Amino acid sequence: MKLVAIGNGFLLDTALKAAKKNRFEILAIFTDDTSKANKLKKQHSVLPSAVLNDLPRKVFENIDDLTWLVSADSTVIVKKTVLELFESRAFNFHPGLLPSYRGLYTYQWAVRYGERKFGSTIHLMEATVDTGNILDVEYFDITENDTGLSVFQKCMRVGSIALGRTFARIANGEVVS
Repeated sequence: MKLVAIGNGFLLDTALKAAKKNRFEILAIFTDDTSKANKLKKQHSVLPSAVLNDLPRKVFENIDDLTWLVSADSTVIVKKTVLELFESRAFNFHPGLLPSYRGLYTYQWAVRYGERKFGSTIHLMEATVDTGNILDVEYFDITENDTGLSVFQKCMRVGSIALGRTFARIANGEVVS
């Protein structure tokens, strides 16, 4: 298996660790975190997230039917032309429950609406944002003391668990495009 990753912070780290654990070859990493990029450049091809959608097709010539794209804590909307290169082998971490909580800041809306159960979703990516078949969901409780920030932190924590499971399921052939 091969991987192209786009993301930032803790979730990108989690995705890369899960990929390595499951023997994915990392082809490229797109991130806006310059300190992380400088560290990763020693071992990988690293580019700014913003250029993902504008790269010439020949940059992606090593993509085959064993190559996956993961979006882990990225706000870049991946264009349809890029998604088509992966032929349904692109998945995203979403800090909220899909399909009910699409878009940004879902954790704040969950608090505002008085939700008591929330979670993070891993889903296949489509041209329409936050759609696609759901691969995994990890739930948690929201307490009366939770804030938008604490719910966000819980989303990240449980999302990392779901990401790890998703990589393992792909490596084991349980998720097919």
